[in-house]
Amino acid sequence: MRTANAAVLMAAAWIGHASAQDTDPATHPEMSQERTLPLIAAALRDNIIDPDSITNFSACYPAVKVKYENGRPVRWTIMLSFNSKNSYGGYAGLQSVSAVFYADKPVTIFASGMPPSSERLARCTRISDAEIQRLVQQ
Repeated sequence: MRTANAAVLMAAAWIGHASAQDTDPATHPEMSQERTLPLIAAALRDNIIDPDSITNFSACYPAVKVKYENGRPVRWTIMLSFNSKNSYGGYAGLQSVSAVFYADKPVTIFASGMPPSSERLARCTRISDAEIQRLVQQ
């Protein structure tokens, strides 16, 4: 996967952390699954070796690490996990990935380098293989 180092996420100074109420899609539709999932699929299409091989895709909503300015979100993160083929043509296993959104920039994808925990996956929404493939191919 062509990604930046996940340590960048840890080193960033996140301010204005949000509660689940703050990230309600009714209040901030830009953070909703309907708006973010196509952008995530496009970023994956541009950043992983074989985007057509994505399976077992999950996205964790609500967004985390939200930064607000003037009451509007300007940066937020959606945690993801999925399996896809590596450069050898085999499946790499479930990967944890962060999709970082900025109000004025394209989505940035960061790999964590660790498989997702079952506890984290339990809080995520599983997106069908057919749906994620449809989005990746758009």
